[in-house]
Amino acid sequence: MSLWKNHGIRIIVMILCLVSLLTSGLFVFAQEPEDADGMVIEKSSSYSEPGFEEDLTGDRLYEYMLYLARGGSDAAAEEEAAILRAPTVQLFATEPNKAGDRLTGLEKTVYDVMEEKITQVANGDISTTNYTFTFTQLGIPMPFYSAEELTAASGQQVDSILEDGAVSPDAIEALCATVTLDTNALIQALMADHPYEMYWYDKTQGCYINFRYGCRVQYASDGSAKIALSTRSALTVSLYVANAYAGSANYTVDAGSITSCKVPQAVAEAQRIVAANQDKSDYEKLLAYKAYIENAVTYDHSAADASNQTPYGNPWQLISVFDSDSSTNVVCEGYSKAFQFLCDISDFDGDIHCISVTGLLDYDTGAGAHMWNILHMDDGKNYLVDVTNCDDGSIGTPDNLFLKGVSEGVRTGIDYTAIIPERRVGNVIYRADSVSYVYDANAKKLWSAPGYLILSSTAYNPSGSAGGTKPAYGVGTVTPTVSGKSISMNIPLSNTTKETKDMTVFAAVYKTGGQLVGLQNVTVSVGPGGAEVNANGIQVPESGTYTVKCMISDSGNYAPIGENATLTVDVK
Repeated sequence: MSLWKNHGIRIIVMILCLVSLLTSGLFVFAQEPEDADGMVIEKSSSYSEPGFEEDLTGDRLYEYMLYLARGGSDAAAEEEAAILRAPTVQLFATEPNKAGDRLTGLEKTVYDVMEEKITQVANGDISTTNYTFTFTQLGIPMPFYSAEELTAASGQQVDSILEDGAVSPDAIEALCATVTLDTNALIQALMADHPYEMYWYDKTQGCYINFRYGCRVQYASDGSAKIALSTRSALTVSLYVANAYAGSANYTVDAGSITSCKVPQAVAEAQRIVAANQDKSDYEKLLAYKAYIENAVTYDHSAADASNQTPYGNPWQLISVFDSDSSTNVVCEGYSKAFQFLCDISDFDGDIHCISVTGLLDYDTGAGAHMWNILHMDDGKNYLVDVTNCDDGSIGTPDNLFLKGVSEGVRTGIDYTAIIPERRVGNVIYRADSVSYVYDANAKKLWSAPGYLILSSTAYNPSGSAGGTKPAYGVGTVTPTVSGKSISMNIPLSNTTKETKDMTVFAAVYKTGGQLVGLQNVTVSVGPGGAEVNANGIQVPESGTYTVKCMISDSGNYAPIGENATLTVDVK
């Protein structure tokens, strides 16, 4: 009996406490289910783009440029023009190197989880390309909002959470607006950073994004309410699969297609190429990668011809470059992705990294959408690389669009022109020409901030870069000594290979203005343990400041010896 009395007293106290809370105006959770009024709202968006080779006689970018040139001023064209005219602050690229590293907010969160998913798909570990993540899994905050707070958070006016006893449409719309995703930025960053991992993705069909918003409501005794997203809220990302890899269900990759398209063999071949060139200098590696791609494939004109309606797939991907099958070829996108992939999996001595960019290519045969590469080199500058148009028979054959200087056009940081000199390749003489490159809006959005789009006006000098050419042999610190009007140098050498090298070392002395006043060369056999060369008694005509340059040669290939290649010596 006493237990019953105590229990009854506890109940009475609890009731009194509850009444006190209600009369104080504090918010309490409603007794309704978590999603009040059974509310679940779904909103979807999608992003896709046409194949880069879909129209070789012109594209949207080209048309809008002509429109602006005629004085057009419609809103869409002006918005596009503003993107292209946006100033670039930095002259050259700085970290971070990945497009995804510059995403923020939900775009960065989804990018990080999608990186793992697309890698698993590429490697055949999972087959689905349809992924659902709850807001809780993504770490998205789901606070309760009053009408004023929701107005501030969403940027949409909300006068009241409730309307006629139900949640107002304005509140629902604003609550959904507090969590959005820039699908274009997400997919463009994934494609830019992962030329291999997305070989199965059909960008012409694109990406489908679906938000499922659940709502929960807090009611107050004064009749007001607050609203929040519920734990039922989720995001679904669905990526279309190219025909060559599509499974029987939507958003599914067929494992057998990965094998039949020789994806594992292609990856192994790319790794073999990198390993075969790992002992070369950075510049020599890049030359080797370019040569491999040009020998492995030719331009796939059939796929590029829009009238053939070739489905977007392997001709636009790097797999066909490395599958050791001469019958599978690629368009410009395949060339540039293959070159980027080889750079991505390489270990360079210098600060070298590669991106693929899109835009308009224009020369005398017409204008068309194009993809090419930009290389950030160890001298801190960015260079144009168009492997497609360095291939046999193309306008840049053999290397006139590879690490060459370009002139900037009237739109600062947007368009560049490469001048092609007259040259003979075998028995064919190519006339002088020029090629113009204009970045499109996607390239501008992805790469303007780190300054990758600003290109060097002079060609890359492999012998003048910060680290030299880094051949299989190198030098220590060169020490000059002066005795009267005579300059001598001690040049310590090293050989990183297991075989003995015959090297000729040149020491040249120049007056101001570049006049050579003294030269000495010494040939030496250098084993793996290294050797030392002395250039003794190079005479100079008078007192002054002289420039000393040390050169080495191996089988006739001359190269400066890196950071010690140029010295300044004062002769009293």
